[in-house]
Amino acid sequence: MSSKVPISFASILYDRMQPLQSGEIRPEGIDLNFLTMNHPRDIFDRMAGGKEFDASELSLSEYICRYAAGHRDLVAIPVFPSRAFRHGFIAVNSNSVKEPKDLNGKKIGVQLYTMTAAVWIRSVLQQHGVDLSSIQWVQGSMESGESHGKPSAMPLTKPVNIVQNSSGKSLSQLLEDGDIDATIGADLPHCLGKATHVKRLFPNFKGVEKAYFKETSIFPIMHTVVIRSELCEKYPWLATSLYNALNDSKEAARIRMRFLDCLRYMLPWMAQELDEIDEVFGGDPFVYGVEENRKTLEALVEALHEQAMIKEKPKIEDLFATIRGQNWKSPIAMKVIIVGATGNVGTELVRQSLRRSDITSVIAVSRRPLPSAPENTEKLKSVTIKDYDQYDDEAKKAFAGANACIWTIAVTPSKSAKYSHDELYRINHTATLVGLKEMHNAAVAKPFRFLYMSGIAAERDQSKTPSFKPEYSKMRGQTENEVLAFAAEHKGDIEASVAKPGLITKPGNIGQYVMATGLKWTMGVPSIGIEQISQAMLDQVVHGFEKDPLMNDDLIRLAEKSTHEV
Repeated sequence: MSSKVPISFASILYDRMQPLQSGEIRPEGIDLNFLTMNHPRDIFDRMAGGKEFDASELSLSEYICRYAAGHRDLVAIPVFPSRAFRHGFIAVNSNSVKEPKDLNGKKIGVQLYTMTAAVWIRSVLQQHGVDLSSIQWVQGSMESGESHGKPSAMPLTKPVNIVQNSSGKSLSQLLEDGDIDATIGADLPHCLGKATHVKRLFPNFKGVEKAYFKETSIFPIMHTVVIRSELCEKYPWLATSLYNALNDSKEAARIRMRFLDCLRYMLPWMAQELDEIDEVFGGDPFVYGVEENRKTLEALVEALHEQAMIKEKPKIEDLFATIRGQNWKSPIAMKVIIVGATGNVGTELVRQSLRRSDITSVIAVSRRPLPSAPENTEKLKSVTIKDYDQYDDEAKKAFAGANACIWTIAVTPSKSAKYSHDELYRINHTATLVGLKEMHNAAVAKPFRFLYMSGIAAERDQSKTPSFKPEYSKMRGQTENEVLAFAAEHKGDIEASVAKPGLITKPGNIGQYVMATGLKWTMGVPSIGIEQISQAMLDQVVHGFEKDPLMNDDLIRLAEKSTHEV
């Protein structure tokens, strides 16, 4: 007899659910019965109304409204299988509506006032000058004269002008006949494209939606995943196990989507679509997790409050089960930028990256081409730049979708006397901040991990006067401070840490060995092998930063416990 907990799970069979449905991905401790459904409204009504499943997909707005009303029979995990921009889902009678403001005082058909798609669309209309209180909302099915499902909607917190469609016509027919002026919702009316006067409010909806995302960083969430609360109380590990399995399933689907030898989807220009995904979203539009989606979640809660669907705004953290023991394994498609790829450490980082299975793409950035073609070149892209504070469009495009960067560029203490103060500052400080900001602007993945390789003598406290090369040491410390400050300013987008090694040595270099021994005994300066520091830094950007700063002893310890051979 199986000791696993039997769990029924109802969902649409999205591509991101297929590895879970097929059994390729198996949640720890769970015997999952995946129930494939064809329409989300059926899932929502049966789960919210009758608790027919142990877990299921659910309308996010419906869940938040239930939570705000005091219902605790379901608990969500921060998985968001359905997302969609909705600017393109506003159809209007073009005889009466030419621009958004023309909707003021009009009748608008909506499948269900409380559905998440309608919440996002009303928010968009409000941003375009529509007074929502002036609208009469005609509620009903888009393609029949009946209601849209059998929802268990919470009562509104104040009166809203909503009437149920009792005409016997569908919302689509009402729009075509001129009885209503527009429709919004999760579906478009069938009369669009047939009746010449029925058009989209935003004909260039894709361009409008991209501009919206660029301005707000919001890719609207439609659905979440919920579990019956009594099961989470009985099995405290259940939420984490299901979260990890759903995340792994999505990652597997995301990688398969990128296999272009034979197209998995019926999209002739799939390669171009993927390039656009990388450029706009940094590689993963459907990222899961609370912090990764905080801005979008806060915007939805605010809209629900403004639209009379919740009286009080709950804290985002309270809406979701705590995920403990989350998979910290690297993404299947880890893309790492190595800056200074032709330097000593950079060369070793590239070599090790190409041997690691958890790093599938390496962007090697340098001022001159790589000296020779290394192994496994199919996952290596060499980007040659004029200087480290100058990035052309090709470089920026290469950064898109990257998960992490290791920055190795700096003038070392032993060579610093050869440079003027201004040039030293440009290389050690300015270039680092310029590079970090260019990567942040290049649609990298979120969170993007930036590891700055500094040195053990760098002094962050700018009020102190270090005994060793004081001006140089404070300059490097200032760079550390500003890298960390930029990451803090963009919390959720960027994670940063600083590696502070002592002398870095190469195997078999007798001169460096003698120097390392002398520095240790005379000045207390530790040393670390180039293979060790490279191994440790790669593990940190792949698995997440353990701490800041990473001192010499930390780097040695991390290298010793690494499971990756050098």
